[in-house]
Amino acid sequence: MPWRLFSRRPRVQPVAPCPFPGELFVLVTRSDTGAAVVGAQVALAGGPTAGAKPTNGVGSAAYQPCAQGQYTVSVSLADRNAALYEVPDAVPNVAVTVGQQTFCDVVVDPYASLVVELLRSTDRAPVAKADVVVTGPSNRAAAPVRPSSARTTPTAFNGKVHFPQLSHGDYTVDVTPPAEYVAVAQSAVTLVRGQQQVLQLLLPPKPSLHVTVKRNDTQAVVAGVKVRSIVNGHTLEATGGGDGVARLDRVEAGNHSVGLMLDPDQTKRYLWDGVAATPVLANDGATTAIDLLLEPKPTLKVTVRNEDSNEVVAGVKVRALLAGAAAPLELTSSAQGVSSFEFIDAGNYSVEPHLEGETRKQYRWRPTLPAVAPPVLPRSGAVVGATLWLKPRKLELVSVDDHFAPSVETLDIKYHIKNLSGRTVKLEITGTNYPNNPVYSRNLSDAERDDGDDKIIAWDGKANCPAGPLAGTLYINPKYAPYKVKLSTNLGHDGVREVEFKVLYHSVVLEQGTWVPGAAPARLADPIKWAQYELNRLGYFAGPVTGAVTPQLQRAVARYTYAHEGLYAGQKEIQNHADASFVTHLANGDGALTWLQGGALPAEGTTARAYIDHDYFFSSIAEFSQADGAVTKDQAKLDRWETPLECRVLLVGKADDGTAVSVGINAPAAVGDIDIRFHVEDPAEDTSTLPTNKPRNADIPSPVREYVNKALKATRAGDPDLDNCPQAQNGERASSTDRDYFRVGVELEPYTVTLVGDEIFGTCSVDPAHAPKLGRAGALFRGSTIAGDDYILHANVSFTQAGVDLGNKATLQALHEAHHGQLPANANRKAEEVLARKTGKIVLWRRHHAAAVVNWPASGRAVNWGAMATAYAQALCEFDAGAAQNLAPVALFALGSPEETQFLGTMQAAFDPTNAFPAPAINAELFPWALPAQGIAEDDNDYYGRLAELMQDFGDADGGQMMMDLSTQIAARVRATCRAGAVIWEMDWCPAPVIGGVAQNQFGLFCQAGPDGVVQMNNQMTATEQPGFLYSHEVAHTRFLWHHETSHSRGLRGLFRLPNYDSRQHHDLSDHNCTMSYPNGVTSRPRLSWDIGDTTEARFCGKCTLKLRGWRIITGLPDRS
Repeated sequence: MPWRLFSRRPRVQPVAPCPFPGELFVLVTRSDTGAAVVGAQVALAGGPTAGAKPTNGVGSAAYQPCAQGQYTVSVSLADRNAALYEVPDAVPNVAVTVGQQTFCDVVVDPYASLVVELLRSTDRAPVAKADVVVTGPSNRAAAPVRPSSARTTPTAFNGKVHFPQLSHGDYTVDVTPPAEYVAVAQSAVTLVRGQQQVLQLLLPPKPSLHVTVKRNDTQAVVAGVKVRSIVNGHTLEATGGGDGVARLDRVEAGNHSVGLMLDPDQTKRYLWDGVAATPVLANDGATTAIDLLLEPKPTLKVTVRNEDSNEVVAGVKVRALLAGAAAPLELTSSAQGVSSFEFIDAGNYSVEPHLEGETRKQYRWRPTLPAVAPPVLPRSGAVVGATLWLKPRKLELVSVDDHFAPSVETLDIKYHIKNLSGRTVKLEITGTNYPNNPVYSRNLSDAERDDGDDKIIAWDGKANCPAGPLAGTLYINPKYAPYKVKLSTNLGHDGVREVEFKVLYHSVVLEQGTWVPGAAPARLADPIKWAQYELNRLGYFAGPVTGAVTPQLQRAVARYTYAHEGLYAGQKEIQNHADASFVTHLANGDGALTWLQGGALPAEGTTARAYIDHDYFFSSIAEFSQADGAVTKDQAKLDRWETPLECRVLLVGKADDGTAVSVGINAPAAVGDIDIRFHVEDPAEDTSTLPTNKPRNADIPSPVREYVNKALKATRAGDPDLDNCPQAQNGERASSTDRDYFRVGVELEPYTVTLVGDEIFGTCSVDPAHAPKLGRAGALFRGSTIAGDDYILHANVSFTQAGVDLGNKATLQALHEAHHGQLPANANRKAEEVLARKTGKIVLWRRHHAAAVVNWPASGRAVNWGAMATAYAQALCEFDAGAAQNLAPVALFALGSPEETQFLGTMQAAFDPTNAFPAPAINAELFPWALPAQGIAEDDNDYYGRLAELMQDFGDADGGQMMMDLSTQIAARVRATCRAGAVIWEMDWCPAPVIGGVAQNQFGLFCQAGPDGVVQMNNQMTATEQPGFLYSHEVAHTRFLWHHETSHSRGLRGLFRLPNYDSRQHHDLSDHNCTMSYPNGVTSRPRLSWDIGDTTEARFCGKCTLKLRGWRIITGLPDRS
């Protein structure tokens, strides 16, 4: 509103000048009523007087005084006035003069207001939340004209909106309605000062279109279908919700064209005829509902069933192929066995299962005959059913035998099978520790694949693996147990499970083996092997049959030729294995020895003798005089007692469940190359049969047992059982181990023996070239040459290979312990203890022979061989005189023979070198001349003394050497017709003299031992001395035994040229009853006699006993018992 000045005078009337300052009065009033406006703030600007004042109760603000000047008066409104009035423009150029009153009127305009009310045209309901914009002009007159600002306010719940404090003037009203209403045109309104106007507008509501999509057959709604409507050139779209309704709300009025937009999946399932609906919609807010119908495609429902049980089969892929289609439809049957092909194209379908994976394993399918017509699906949404019948396959491994003995028994593999004809069904057998599994595999035959329950495949255990230890169609064996059986198909069947079975060792049999693996070597084709083999067979210990000439072979040939009558009488023995005479006798099998009592290893708990034939004697006084002469002789002539051992391994039969004592199965081809540990037990010697002087025995006070026990204790290897003769004493025991008792390597074909540490392992043969040796391990056991050494031989299965533990050793041990441990006798025993055998005790004996008795002349008394045998048995020497021959001198030295000439020449050269006597001749007595006649003047006593002296000189001829030489010649002649052995040369020195018409006693000069086993036995002495003493004493001399207590025998000391013939080194110094003493030489026992009929008897002392056995006695043994 424009401002104006006013006063009580007309505004154009001049005011008289006043000598005083002027006054200014400003009056503020309303333009409509002229009423005063109280509290308006009046301010002056531009003149000398300044300051602001409020109007008073009459609307006036007075400046008294007011300096003269030109002022601009402005009014500002505050508080309530600001809400009621428009701010007026400032009044410029208000002049105040001196002494004059100036009046300035300021008129303010009150505000107008506008209320806009929106109502729905159909029912006049208020329309809330519509935006209303009011735009009006400026009411200011002064330039520049400023447009009024637009005001925008939404309507309230009652449809109204109030615009207060508007300037008066012309306004436009624009409404933006909610989306559901149609927009209205702009409205004009003129506002008057201080007045409120109401503008009422009517809004028409928009219409809605709801389209429900349904199946035409069931009227069920179809969710998710897009609906499109075209109206007035605009396209509207909505997608149906779960209720099948597509909602097109607040759309344009007009003619709509409504259709469906099917997505690819919906297109597969439904058909739409393409005819659009055409509803007409008006702006009346109404909702028009229409239905659009889809035609569902048909459904093929295929049920899969088990032909045998009629049960549904889940998880089977079903294929349905429409005639003419390129590819089938495929679904997997549900838990209910159903494959529902929904909304598929109508037409003729072929239906079949597509079996794969597990379903292919479990079932087979073949079209039924006659063929069933394929299902036909109509165009409508019909459900057509079909059934597929599957034939269930079955491959079930029911059971196998827990164990069996391959090659002689079969493993029964029981199984069920069905609907697998035409398929590959494989049988596989694997070994736990086999390096090239499977050990056996093959495809089942047509007959084996035919349907059936509890069918049996009987497998003999022969492997067919191309590689590994069993390659070459060998039979399986326990080494690779446990085994597993598996049945499988190319469809993936595995027979439901793998079933385990075993091959188990039952026991072992330890027995004598053979020197060669097969037939004996041919004499002509392989003469060396033949000789070795035959000598071993006959008991001469020629060593391994290798075909090589060895020192042992040469010694064996020498022993053979030495031992047998008629061979090489001049040489006694040869070493040439190719000698024609030797070969002839050997080929005839002559000279066979019993080298093991009973011809077989003794059974456990029994004892058997093993023999070393020993008929070796001193050959000269020089040899006898060697302190260790007997040991030297033995080492030159003898070889260790030796025999091939074989351990035969038996298997557990399938009928053996382990709960009862059973017999093992001999299945050598299925034993495998398992190791057998060979072990030698050296049991403590039983000395209870040896003579003892505890309690004291006055007749036979021989502490032999005490001495032998003491010697054994002094030389044993710590363990009381290890008392065989040690190497230091000429034995073979070097330690407590087995290494010294067996040959190592391939010495006994086809076996291999391995030494691991101190243990001996023999590997069972698997070589089919030596079929008789399959399933056996062999080794050459070597005893000693020492009588009294004893052995118990052990063999046990060792789960090793060449002494090295098998990878599954613990498993094999557990399997065997589980089976065998069911017997109470085997409880808590290790497998190696159960799978073991041992022999009885083998005790080495030396066997001595008597070759002949040379009667020169016969004594008339039979030699008491039994007494000698008893005496030597104490030393475990068997004295055999069964083949001893009685020979006359003429049988040895035929008249005119070179042998006779040599024999007589020896006597003449020694006794009659000057030919004082006539030519000597073989007589009935030894003296080869007639006795000289008694002189005429010679009395009987002198004559007897002269004859005795003559015989004494004859016996001592050449210092006794003559008798030694004669013994050698007799021994050579005996060898021509007799086997090796001792020779008892019974003799009278000369005919019994008749003196004074009375026959005198025979001259009894002496008995003595000569070389080569000949004992010179005076007939007169045999009549009085105990044979157990006399004969044993002299024969023992031939075997290197020395005198013990013979202190009265100066003649013998001279004879043998020994400084101390009673050698303390050779005897138990506590024994005063030794056979090697003279009763009159035992000074501690005066008047001792060992004559026939005496109760006193002699025995070999402990050292003599050991020496006869073969021990070295001069060192390393106790001096006394």
